[in-house]
Amino acid sequence: MPFKNISQSRKVASVEGEVRGASYNAKLDAVALLSWNPVQIAVIGRAGTGAKIHNITMGDVSDIVLLSRDMAIIQSSSETWQVLDLSHKPRVDPLGNDVRSLVGPQGEQALVLRWDNTADALTPGKNEIALRNFALRGDHRSIDLGENECYVVADGGEGEFRIHPGATPEQGSLAKVALPAGSKGFDRLRGSKFLSAAFKRGGNSVAIIRRAGNRVEPKLLHLEAQIADIVIQESSMIVVAKDGRAILYDSESLDKATSNAVPKAELSLGCSGEPKTAVGARGNIFVGTTTGEIYMAVLIRKAVMV
Repeated sequence: MPFKNISQSRKVASVEGEVRGASYNAKLDAVALLSWNPVQIAVIGRAGTGAKIHNITMGDVSDIVLLSRDMAIIQSSSETWQVLDLSHKPRVDPLGNDVRSLVGPQGEQALVLRWDNTADALTPGKNEIALRNFALRGDHRSIDLGENECYVVADGGEGEFRIHPGATPEQGSLAKVALPAGSKGFDRLRGSKFLSAAFKRGGNSVAIIRRAGNRVEPKLLHLEAQIADIVIQESSMIVVAKDGRAILYDSESLDKATSNAVPKAELSLGCSGEPKTAVGARGNIFVGTTTGEIYMAVLIRKAVMV
């Protein structure tokens, strides 16, 4: 059953600084949200319970991947750092530089896209995070990890969306398609089995890519909201708007849309700060704000008539 509505949101945690990054670990069934000034990591169960706040001694930070119970990866400008012994006394060590973006995890592997057109596959080791660097075929603009696949947008024209098997784009693509006109500036990607979205934070347009088997169909949509972040859950897209709303577009509304998409449902999150980042966790949406609030909303499926 597809998602058709969004429940009332609630605040599940607070950190002291601006929330800048978020990550969901399916194996742990927990999310991690990263704040700056000061740097803190909030780890919260998918149901919105058991929040734990960890203080980290770092400077500027921008994103996080929760790799395991005791290991996380933080992006700081163009560098990555490993956080070890997270659940006890966190310590931070350098991992790499020349970093463009950090995504994951898929199982126990994260992926780093670097500006030199290579990538790093990162996995938990015995005492530290193991790094494997590999070359990419073509220039890559953005990257994301799904449950069993890797999604990329390669440069060239407006961009080319590709689906690769596994947790890296090293194997040949299963499917690919050119993105529509107007997509060239989109530097963020959210990928999944049925639906993917390329966008730019602060903009009001998104290139969606719907999939049936290995047939992929792109479409550029204009939204009435300014995008803070986008979450994909199954065949639905949730736009977290800078004005504090969570806006749901289900598969039906995306299918009917030509250039302007009509939402299926929307909800005011009730936050005092501006939404900054969001992450999906099996039907739940976590949103971090500029004032350190962390909110959770639940997606509701269509009722079955009997």
